[in-house]
Amino acid sequence: IFGDVTMSVGSKPLVIHTDTDGSNNDGTLTVQTDKTIGTANSDVTLTVYDLDLSGSIDAGTAATTIHGSSSAQTIQLGGSTRVGDSGDMWILNAELERITSQGGLTIGSSISGKVEVSGIEDSTSDMVGGITLVSTDSSIGADIFVLFKSAVSFFNQGLTVQAAGGVILSKSVTTKDS
Repeated sequence: IFGDVTMSVGSKPLVIHTDTDGSNNDGTLTVQTDKTIGTANSDVTLTVYDLDLSGSIDAGTAATTIHGSSSAQTIQLGGSTRVGDSGDMWILNAELERITSQGGLTIGSSISGKVEVSGIEDSTSDMVGGITLVSTDSSIGADIFVLFKSAVSFFNQGLTVQAAGGVILSKSVTTKDS
């Protein structure tokens, strides 16, 4: 997105699906620096293969949901750089802090693979009401868990985890509110 997108009618959700050809589920949502997707306090749902957020998403007091466009896709949350499998969706700390969604932020869905969390910083979760991580598709086998790895994570507004295969705490997790 090279220009601002602003909805002026409240209570109408904004839904974006970035698949480029209708079959490969391979589209990336890119929001350029200093550009904003704003919804006048309406829900935002993003179905994306990856997120490149140099600009911002502002749902105001409403909720935001971000999930992968491919079944069993791994979602990486946190950290400062992308590493590893290019098939993963990445939401880095710098991108997370550009999301305003006081109604909460859900990452993952009923078709998501594992969610790996690494080093969510205290300040990066300030503008979202609470974070829900979802990995519940039991049809995909063993990769249906939420893993907290590599670095300690802090969630300023609370955390909910829904994982059919369990939660693995390899690093500490701290929440400040529920």
